[in-house]
Amino acid sequence: MKKRILNITIFTIFILIISAWAYGLETISINNIKPGMVGIGKTVFKGVEIEEFKVKVINIIKDKSGNDYIFIELDDERFKKYGTIIAGMSGSPIYFDNKLAGAIAYGWKFTKGPYGLVVPIGRMLKIKRDFFAFKDLRNRASYISVSGIGDRAYSYLEK
Repeated sequence: MKKRILNITIFTIFILIISAWAYGLETISINNIKPGMVGIGKTVFKGVEIEEFKVKVINIIKDKSGNDYIFIELDDERFKKYGTIIAGMSGSPIYFDNKLAGAIAYGWKFTKGPYGLVVPIGRMLKIKRDFFAFKDLRNRASYISVSGIGDRAYSYLEK
């Protein structure tokens, strides 16, 4: 089940990147996103209809590798019912000022409120550019994402 969710998430992010590139969507740089900004997200809560929900920027944070994330609060009655980001929302696009900011990447079950992390679109586009720039390495290299491990395990994997 986890592998299926991971595959769906990767596929959704890939489609989001390709869509942004193909349709020339305007994007917003992480440098222009500030705490307190209000934007919208889009997802499917039930069935096949895409619905919008409000988001508010809490802060820009960095992980251990120095990668930026947009820490958001989801401001919608439906999240009060569900409690947090719903499984399957990874890859849902987030917009500020009608510009694509990125996609939801992480949520937590046990938080007191609907909070999540958004991977900035600039980072996703850079991965795409880097990936296609090294065609000869494409079949030999893989990107790995790891979460939910402690510092010791993270240090081991980093080597």
